[in-house]
Amino acid sequence: MFKKSRGKTVYLKDLPEEVKRQIELAGIAKEAVPFNKYKRSAAEARTWEGVVYDSKQEMLAHQWLLKKFANTGTFVHRQTKFELQPKLPAFKLRAISYNADFVITKCKDLPELITSREDIPSDAVIVDQKGYEPQVWRIKEKLFIYKYQRVIFLPKSIKDLERFTGW
Repeated sequence: MFKKSRGKTVYLKDLPEEVKRQIELAGIAKEAVPFNKYKRSAAEARTWEGVVYDSKQEMLAHQWLLKKFANTGTFVHRQTKFELQPKLPAFKLRAISYNADFVITKCKDLPELITSREDIPSDAVIVDQKGYEPQVWRIKEKLFIYKYQRVIFLPKSIKDLERFTGW
């Protein structure tokens, strides 16, 4: 299997015979490894209890957090949405939002969309499991800190979660 520049997958069997011969003469393997442009694990590897996570690391972190806070009265909320900037219909601009991987708090229920500092419980800890930090993340993190006056905990691994002294 080969990748075209426009993102379409091309299989060797679908290529013209002349191209197949050129590939064989060049010594390129007939069967290439499937390419994932997002460098993610397969969906089956990041699925737990019927939920497909964004990454395998996020899935492992959620399992660890649930095990850590079982029967403690602390709740782990997954994929909580924060509004960083409301939509501006006059300029046809969509809202800018950020989905935190986890919000850990004693509060059982959180609003579906958090739009102000008052919506966040005072004991809440925002955790975002990132193996790789894209440019967009850096901007959203600054907007989040400016609007909500909170810091986001960014563990790179489960060991970072364990080392965090607040837990």
